[in-house]
Amino acid sequence: MTEQGYGWDKFREATTKRTPVRRWGEPKDMVPAAIFLCDPEAVYHTGQNIVVDGGYTIY
Repeated sequence: MTEQGYGWDKFREATTKRTPVRRWGEPKDMVPAAIFLCDPEAVYHTGQNIVVDGGYTIY
């Protein structure tokens, strides 16, 4: 992914098109997952991978 071949702008555009929420993720998108994991009600969740990617990995 060099500037000559597939620059950052094209990469970001292609990735956004493949993401069901149709936008680039931001740090604030991690907050709900972090709050959930810190909640005492989440005590039974152990060894999980919680993917916060706007649905990108469903394909």
